[in-house]
Amino acid sequence: MDKWEKEIRKKRKRESLIINRPEVLKKTRRRIEFSLTTIGWAVWIFLCRPLLIILLWFLSFRVFFRHMVDLGGFVGLQQLKIYYVSVIIVIIFLVRGWNLYNKVRYGKKTRRKFVRGVSDERLEKCFKLPQGSAHQLQGMKRFDVDFFDGHQIRIRLPGKPQSLIDGYFKPS
Repeated sequence: MDKWEKEIRKKRKRESLIINRPEVLKKTRRRIEFSLTTIGWAVWIFLCRPLLIILLWFLSFRVFFRHMVDLGGFVGLQQLKIYYVSVIIVIIFLVRGWNLYNKVRYGKKTRRKFVRGVSDERLEKCFKLPQGSAHQLQGMKRFDVDFFDGHQIRIRLPGKPQSLIDGYFKPS
C-alpha cells in the first residue's frame, strides 16, 4: 500500500468519526449522551467530594489555627462571649416560643380529610357482585381483575384462567 493511500484512509477514518461531525447525530441521541455525561459528572463529583472536603478541612484548619492562635483570635472571642451566648439563648427562646404558639393554636385541630369506609353491601351493589363476595375478596392476599367490553369485570386467582367472581362496573 502506498503512502498516499494510507494518508487518504487516515483522513477518511478521521472524517467518519462522529466526534468530528456532531451534526450527524440525531437529537434524541445527543440528549441521551448529554444526560449520561451529566450523570457521570454528578457521580464523579459525589465520589470525589470526600477527598475535596478533607483537603478543605486541612486548609481551613491551618487558617483557623493562624487566626485564632497566632493572631490572638481567642482573646476577641472571650471578649464577645456574652454577646454570642445571649444571641443563641434568644434564638432558642424564639424557636421554642413559636413551637408553643403553634401547638396552642393548631394543636387540637385536625385538618386531614378522611375517606368514609365502604360497607361490603355497598361495594357488592356498586360492582354487582354476588352476596358475600366482598368479604371473601378482603380476606385474599392477591387476585387479578380483568376488564371486558360492556363494563364487565372478572376476578380470578393469579395464574388461573377460571373465574372466581364476575361483576360489572360503572365508569365515572
